[in-house]
Amino acid sequence: MALEAAFGEARTLVTMKHVGLTVAADSLLTAAYTDLAAGLVAVSADDSGMASS
Repeated sequence: MALEAAFGEARTLVTMKHVGLTVAADSLLTAAYTDLAAGLVAVSADDSGMASS
């Protein structure tokens, strides 16, 4: 949704755990080669005390 918002000229910030970034990597890498109409910032966090991920 954040990527679509950036294509639609809205500045976007998206947050996710490291596993979520792995899932979103295909879309984000494709976006790196296209012209976004606005900014997109992706914040990824590590879960250092994780029991599962």
